[in-house]
Amino acid sequence: MPSGLMEYLFGVQLNVTGDKIEHNEPSLLISILKYVFGAGWAMAANAYIFLDRTFDMDQKRLDIILDYYVRSGNNYQILLYPEGTDKCPRATGRSKVYAEKKNLHHYDHVLHPRTKGFIYILNKMRKHNYIDSVYDITIAYSDAIVQSEADLVLLGACPKRVHYDVRKILIKDVPTDEIELDLWIRKLWVEKEARLKKFYDQPAETRELDKLPGAKKFELTTYSTIFQLMMIFIWSLLTVVWIYSFFHFSYQYIWVLVTMVYFCGTQYFYGGLEFVQAKFAIRHTKGEKTVRYKKGPVSEKWKRKIVEDAIERKRTQGPGDPISLEENDDGIADVLADQFDAFMNFEDAIFEEEYEFDEI
Repeated sequence: MPSGLMEYLFGVQLNVTGDKIEHNEPSLLISILKYVFGAGWAMAANAYIFLDRTFDMDQKRLDIILDYYVRSGNNYQILLYPEGTDKCPRATGRSKVYAEKKNLHHYDHVLHPRTKGFIYILNKMRKHNYIDSVYDITIAYSDAIVQSEADLVLLGACPKRVHYDVRKILIKDVPTDEIELDLWIRKLWVEKEARLKKFYDQPAETRELDKLPGAKKFELTTYSTIFQLMMIFIWSLLTVVWIYSFFHFSYQYIWVLVTMVYFCGTQYFYGGLEFVQAKFAIRHTKGEKTVRYKKGPVSEKWKRKIVEDAIERKRTQGPGDPISLEENDDGIADVLADQFDAFMNFEDAIFEEEYEFDEI
């Protein structure tokens, strides 16, 4: 829908090159976007991650939502902006002060990346074995740079061409050490600055981003064009229908009021609809080595899992333990069967002490 409007309403030519990426990408967004009437609620319903750009405040949110993504079993992609904001004059000034403070080179075309959140997210996804690749995306505007929606609507500032270049980096090629990972990100930004400088040094009419050998150029297929036009038509039609219904059917006011109360209520009591979804998922799904802790019995399946893991730990502790390294799988199974009834009678406190739990 947005790309269709840009191409067919504003006449922007979108050039996409590089490696192919998948769709369905929950994004990392600035926290205040959550409170945008309607749009912010839709983002929350899709479990987007809203950030305040203060790591101490954002860490808990990241933990909850990233765990939710893992438990969902879906292949989510997370769109990150390590710079934290767009390159406006105010942000550029702050980036320059930051560069001087850290004794870094000042950039003309990008902002210095804030790496702490990126490193935390990447390492957490690695811990869950939930990441295969990192995509480095560089965006360049051939002429006019749109700073905000106001520039687009009120000033008519609209670029003729926007260039996207996508480079796929396998996770095995990304450093694991935090210091090395920090340097790796900063090196990417040095290369990005050099690419953009080379781009903007060219005449505006012929500007092209440099590409890696063998990079693909993606063209809209006939199917994609038809799909975009259909989306524009459907959303335009629905917008007219919603406006008409709102002013001609009184029950719409009740529906709007109920919706507002619901979303404002989830925001006030739970921090947002995305956390309601996440907590519901935690209640009904169990990750590896995870048991939902509450007073009362734990399911037999998860007690058995605890026993299996406990026995495996004993096997690797060496001679002298109740289960030695020489025990074969059948022996382990026999011991498991013998000890299972005893585990069934363990109190919750023992499980809590021996294992990690998700507290609801």
